[in-house]
Amino acid sequence: MSFDFRAKIASLHRHLEKRDHELVVRYERTLRAQRDRLERLMWTKVGVVRNGKDMQQAIPEIQDIRERIKRASGSVSSPALDSRPSTLDPRYNAPWNETINTENLSLIAEMLTRSALAREESRGSHYRSDFPYRDDDLFQKHSLAQIHKEIAFQD
Repeated sequence: MSFDFRAKIASLHRHLEKRDHELVVRYERTLRAQRDRLERLMWTKVGVVRNGKDMQQAIPEIQDIRERIKRASGSVSSPALDSRPSTLDPRYNAPWNETINTENLSLIAEMLTRSALAREESRGSHYRSDFPYRDDDLFQKHSLAQIHKEIAFQD
């Protein structure tokens, strides 16, 4: 009785490719769900008409979305979902790119929400129902937002 190594290796490769595909599909569903959640949250709590209470509630939810994205991307061990662009595989790594984009969207969403919360007035398309009027004395300035820092205003 002879053992066919090539057939066994080919069978193993097919099994691993199927497993990787299933992991990618599951991961993409999780990532898409978090992106959809972020879009709904921004529309309902930080949308066209805003108020301080809703924006305060949105910040921890945005942070939770970002943490879920990080946990999902770190919980899968598959070459197809490697968190680094591969120098060995020239193919475009769509899941990796979508992860980076979605995480960046969550960072921008948090900075936008913090900036809107700090600006206690209505100006142009920024309308706050709890501060319906302009306040040129305090806020006729540019908002400066940086990660992990308070919002600053500059003339």
